[in-house]
Amino acid sequence: MTPILAAALYALALARLCGLITTDKITEKLRGRLIRRICGNDPEVECDSLRVYLLTCPWCLSIWLAPPFAAAWYWAPESPWTVIPAGILAFSQVTGMISNVGR
Repeated sequence: MTPILAAALYALALARLCGLITTDKITEKLRGRLIRRICGNDPEVECDSLRVYLLTCPWCLSIWLAPPFAAAWYWAPESPWTVIPAGILAFSQVTGMISNVGR
């Protein structure tokens, strides 16, 4: 795999993981539990926690998740232990992008 192709694979995987953590419906319950744990159970209290912000902002979360993805790209770009999970996330990201644009 060329370095450019590997970089694209890991970048797409990172984008998908950030979206999965911060906004996807399938992680909504877990995200809600984490937010309640951080902020407490009172829905009337506004929570201005940096940790909550990171759980809901893909742009902000990506800066913290990017280093392990960059390390995998640099040190193990063709290892099955990094390529397979990255490929799964990247395929999911591309599928979501295509479905948002239309066929």
